[in-house]
Amino acid sequence: MEYPVIEINLDTIRVNAAALAALCGKRGIAVAGVVKCTCGSPAVASAMLAGGVKQIADSRLENLERLRNNGINSELLLLRSPMKSQIAHTVKIVDISLNSELEIIELLSAEAARQRKQHDIILMIDLGDRREGVMPGDVIAAAGAIIQMPGVRLAGIGTNLTCFGGILPSPENMRQLAELATEIETVYAIKLRWISGGNSSSLKMIIDGTMPAKINHVRLGESILLGRETAYGKLLPGTKPDAFCLKAEIIESAVKPSQPEGIAGLDAFGHVPVTSGDNYYRRRVLMGIGREDTVLEGLLPCLPGIKVLGGSSDHLIVDVEEAGRSFEAGDIIQFNLTYPALLGCMTSSYVNKHYHDIRPEQHLTGIRIAGMPVSIGANRPGSELAPQAVCAKLKEKLAVSGHAAEDCGNIVKPLLYDASLTPEQKSALLIDANDCLAQFTVNALDENKFPLAVGGDHSITAGIISGLRRRKKSTGMVMFSAFGEFNDEKTSTTGNLHGMVLAACCKRGGLRMVSIPPDMPVENIVLIGLRNVDSAERKLLRQSGIKIFTMEDIDVLGMHEVIIQACRRLSHCTDGFHVSIGMNFADPAEAPGVLLASRGGVNYREAHLAMETLAVTGMVCSADLTELAPVNAADDPTAGFGIELLCSLLGQKII
Repeated sequence: MEYPVIEINLDTIRVNAAALAALCGKRGIAVAGVVKCTCGSPAVASAMLAGGVKQIADSRLENLERLRNNGINSELLLLRSPMKSQIAHTVKIVDISLNSELEIIELLSAEAARQRKQHDIILMIDLGDRREGVMPGDVIAAAGAIIQMPGVRLAGIGTNLTCFGGILPSPENMRQLAELATEIETVYAIKLRWISGGNSSSLKMIIDGTMPAKINHVRLGESILLGRETAYGKLLPGTKPDAFCLKAEIIESAVKPSQPEGIAGLDAFGHVPVTSGDNYYRRRVLMGIGREDTVLEGLLPCLPGIKVLGGSSDHLIVDVEEAGRSFEAGDIIQFNLTYPALLGCMTSSYVNKHYHDIRPEQHLTGIRIAGMPVSIGANRPGSELAPQAVCAKLKEKLAVSGHAAEDCGNIVKPLLYDASLTPEQKSALLIDANDCLAQFTVNALDENKFPLAVGGDHSITAGIISGLRRRKKSTGMVMFSAFGEFNDEKTSTTGNLHGMVLAACCKRGGLRMVSIPPDMPVENIVLIGLRNVDSAERKLLRQSGIKIFTMEDIDVLGMHEVIIQACRRLSHCTDGFHVSIGMNFADPAEAPGVLLASRGGVNYREAHLAMETLAVTGMVCSADLTELAPVNAADDPTAGFGIELLCSLLGQKII
């Protein structure tokens, strides 16, 4: 495991959400679960929904889109007024938004009408905290204007307190909110759906029974995540404070004077360091985490006797003199977190995220191998022979590693390259074959088997991804390929389907490769090994949002670091990720028997390191091997290399 890492107990989040949803529900108040502190984690959102929250809320459209793309089907609430540049995106992704600017609401109205949607508005009112909101005297007129706008609906009113001015919810300001709601309903003869009475700081009033009965909605984030209300910092009944634990690694341990020595100036952040007058020799450790990752003042050591002294961009300095034990380089210290510290950790790409108790753990009961003798997506024959060269031998190799593998043989009839067919004709034939692979994948997952497809050209990846996404919505994909595979029928110079498969997986372009498109979000995809790309395709890839590691990146960073960064990119994919191995990602010196070779690929050890590093994550949930065109189906060296790579991906180790 690489540090720093934040461990997230999803069952604790579910328990906390359930306790607060029940508490609020007794008083007729619905809860929107706020996930912005976790960078819009779909896993956290799922845990909140499992606990009984009614909506999921975030202040970032990017996070809300990630949630929607990863199977969160509840109402999504945007916690701040959208910017003008985000209007179209807001209407497309979000069900409800908090608003206070009539000009913005007018733009939402026009866009919602254009998209033929209804977008709900909660009109925010400034009741003293002086962040967002129309002033109370302007509420009735603003409500009347919104009611007249097409495409939007005045779904409710709300307020936000404590976030800027520190103004607490009180019987007075909550009563004012309730009275304004009643006045709107009376003047315009409507019924407001939501009267949103603030955030976690409102819980004390709910517990005390002083919240006006008209208030029927709150937006809770910190209270669910950390188990405490925010007005007075008290632990809430029925909740737990241990959903998150930060673990950081010591990189230096030494006894040093407690006082700096020399002429003091400003520190790295422009502050004058404050020190005590005492100067003792004390054991202190330097840790590999800093202000770039979190708010250091919000780190609360779990072990008594440890004191956080401060830090810089990349370092944390901790006094361990009174900890009652020795600490050396490589040791791990655990911390609880305040809300700002948690926000920093969850939004830092340098802090690894490990989710626990997503669901009762299910151990795979075996591997199911499907042969896909398909070359119709390529510009030459050969890949239809790959299952014959791989599947039986792969089963034998996996058995040696202790895997129970089932070779299902070819699940479709050979679908051969035919230059006389049009792209549309090829697509129709490929759809039938990929539908079979999609159903094979669904059946394997339903029986708790690991689906593994052996092709065949790269177009078969659309089939296995389609089946995977039907059962595991929050999944990603790591694709190894020398080529971008992101052309469509307009940009392709050849019309070859295997050069369009990544676009098809993203539901981009009109040419389908499977009946139910995978519709994989681009942010859930990492492409590794790219070195051969068309000019039009290059532009499409740059604009796509897919994370790409070219061969140049591998040369500079090293394969291990590339895989680590890829896994960080996919850390939000809580259902794991698919690994697609196009054998052309390896150099022709290592893998000559491929459909289309491209010089300058990865070497033998780099390829194995990639698979070995992915294997230890425990997140690989399916795989395919493609683009293999064996010269000798009985004993082909490239087929043998592919078998070795699959064994490494499935956990085979040197020792």
